[in-house]
Order: sequence, then structure tokens, then C-alpha cells
Amino acid sequence: MKKTEERASRGILHTVDITDVAYGGKGVGRIQGKVVFVPFTAPGDRVIVKITAEDKGFSHGVLKEIVEPSPMRVRPACPVYETCGGCSLQHIAYGNQVELKQRMLEESIKRIGGLESVAFDPPIASGAPLGYRTRTRIHVDAKGRWGFYEAVSRNVVDIRSCPVLDKPLNRAFSQIRDALSSRLKFGKKGCWIETVELGASSDDDKTSAAFYIKEDKARELQAALFDVSELKGIQVWDSVSRKKSFERGDAAVCYDVNGIVYKADISVFSQANHGLNRRLAGQVCDWAGLTGTHSRQTRVLELYSGAGNLTLQLARKATEVWAVESDPLAIDNARSNAAMNDVKNIRFHASDTVGWLTRNLKDLERAAFDVVILDPPRTGDFDAARLIAHIKPKRIVYVSCSPPTLARDMSALARAGYKALKAVLFDMFPQTYHVESIVGLEFVDKG
Repeated sequence: MKKTEERASRGILHTVDITDVAYGGKGVGRIQGKVVFVPFTAPGDRVIVKITAEDKGFSHGVLKEIVEPSPMRVRPACPVYETCGGCSLQHIAYGNQVELKQRMLEESIKRIGGLESVAFDPPIASGAPLGYRTRTRIHVDAKGRWGFYEAVSRNVVDIRSCPVLDKPLNRAFSQIRDALSSRLKFGKKGCWIETVELGASSDDDKTSAAFYIKEDKARELQAALFDVSELKGIQVWDSVSRKKSFERGDAAVCYDVNGIVYKADISVFSQANHGLNRRLAGQVCDWAGLTGTHSRQTRVLELYSGAGNLTLQLARKATEVWAVESDPLAIDNARSNAAMNDVKNIRFHASDTVGWLTRNLKDLERAAFDVVILDPPRTGDFDAARLIAHIKPKRIVYVSCSPPTLARDMSALARAGYKALKAVLFDMFPQTYHVESIVGLEFVDKG
């Protein structure tokens, strides 16, 4: 009977007052006490909603009409905003976006992590709410569309430019599209180009590109891109085997962080907001206790170290840094970056994090690390957090791009005797629901 009632409620229009925004970017309201999530709504909206799906504890709806607009509302900068899945908060004024993200972070840590005593610093907003993104991934489909996926499907939304991308990326994208569109064949089997990854360097405003293709078209691709002036280098990858078949020019993304120069291969992760990345790196060093002459006696273990974005910053102020990274190309980049900047106090370990911790746990327990830096992917790493607790560093600095998994992992550390003292949000990704955050934890000796 209950399922019948739920099916009957679908399609019915409801007037809903939106009171919050959930992690994921959807507005939150209630219908007869039951939570409903509605995309493209803002706190303060009164809206007409059509229910599209029912779950045990909540419903999903779509916005049909705005009865009374929220004072937070603004006109989105992008003409395909409500179709494209790249952004979810463009309809909300930027200052309000930051406030809502801060609330998401605080609620995740308190509700999921069960931690009530964390002191939150004021959030760090992006200096540029638009035109800030220096990395992107463009998809090409069988119908000749270039762009990002729709919010609710794998259909590509056709674009000529994106207001979130910085100017060099938009220029390079436009030139690449113009150079290749006439040469591509489209049909049921799709296009031989599947994805184009772009990364802009901060030193010369030029862009590097990686093309992921299904057919052996490297020579044809090279010829077509010969006159694309915005590109300084390209790579060609087989999209099935994920092996690189061709490289021309400088296919690295170059950027500086607080006096250190980096080169990261276009296919290796690097932060997409250069300006806030500098502030984030400085904050990690501060919360790791790497300030003043006393920090020269500090030993640091960094997990998920990537191309050395944080590693070299830490090594500049610590006695020694051990850096663990599973991506062989990323760790090669990190070694090259250390050599290029004459940083010699880093020991690199090419391995998956949990496997390496497990194999070396007894030695790590004796190694007496003062600080552990944990910077996992969006999935977090509960097992790594659990193993770190056995090493018992004095401090842990957790860098996260997902408040829910951050909170989950923090709860494991709290049970092991670590107290989360402070947290801060960095809005690295304006117009989206994504955030970067840092939490500082210290071991509390209960004995």
C-alpha cells in the first residue's frame, strides 16, 4: 500500500519552501515533513516542485516554477547552466555560495564525524569566482558535440566556451575544436576522439593537451593541430589501453607555488585553481607546525603526494619528508621537481598508500614521524586513517575534497586518540558544490 501511495505521489506538483543546500548542490525542502531535494533552487526560494523519485527517507524533485525567488538568486553566467553538469550553484550569488559550502563542511564533520569541538576558521574564497579553472576535460560524442556531460546523463552538452575556464583554456579549446571538427567522422560508433584534457601553465599562458582516442590517428591529429598557436605540447593516448602513443612539444603544466616551480605532466593530477593552491600549501605547512627554526627538526610523512605540490613546500621547512604516491608518472614528476628546485631531503616511495603502510607499519612505528599529511582522492581513505593511528605522529593534517569522506575518516582518527582542533574551507571550485578543506588534528595522551 505504501509503495502504491509513493508511486501515486510522483508527478504531483507541490509548493515547497527551500531552506538549505545539501552537499551535491541540490536545494533542500520538505513536503509533509519528508525531505525533498531539488536542483537549481536556493534557500529562501518558494517553488513549485514535481516529484520524480521516492526513497525511504527522502524524495527527489524537479523545479517547475519559482513562486518567490530567494534574495540569494542571481542570473547564471552560462547559457547552458541548467543542462550542463559541470556547475550546480551558478544561480546563487558567490558570497552566499561560500557561506553554504561552509555550512556543508561544518554539518558533515558534526553529523557524520560526530565531532562537536572543531574550531572553524573563516572560509577562504576564490579571488576569481569565474575564469579561475586552469585544467579541464572536454568530451566529444558521436553527434559532433564538444563539451561536458549533462547533469543526469552521459550526453555531451555542446559548448564553444565555458565561463569557469580561464582565458588560455577557452582560447585553446576554441582553436582545437575549429581545427578538428571538419576532420572528424561521426556516427553510431562515435568519434575517434573521446576526450581532450587541457591544462594551462601560469608562466606563459600556454596550454598543454592530452587526447584520448579510439583509433590510430596520432599522425592525422598532429597534422591538424600544427597551426593551433595556443598549444605548447600534446600527448596522444589510446583510450582503451590507456597507453601513450605520441608526444610533441612540452606537454607539462607549469606553475609556481610560493617560490617553488613545478612541472606536472598533463595526464597527472594538479590543482586547477593556481591562486588558491598557493594559499592552501602555505596553510598546510603552518598547521603541520613548519614555522620558525624549530621546524628544522621535524620529520614528515606525506601520503598521496602526487607530483610534489605539497611535498616540496614541506621539505623546504622540515628535516626530512617521506612521500608516498601510487602513480608512477606522478612520482617521476615529483622527483624531477625536487631536482629542478634543488630539494634533497625527500625520500620517495612509489606504492599504493594502504599496501605501503601495511608492509612497513612496524618500521614506521619506530620512525617517530612528527607529522603525517593525508591528501587522498574524493573517496577518502578510511583504512589509511586507521593505520596512521598506529604510527602515532604528534600531528595529522588532512587535506580533503569531500566533506562526507573527510568526516568519516576523522571519526576513525578520533577513536584512536586524535582531537580535531581546527578546520578551514578553501573554495577552489566556485559555481560547483565541490570544496577543498584542511583539518588539523593532534594526538591527545589520555594516559
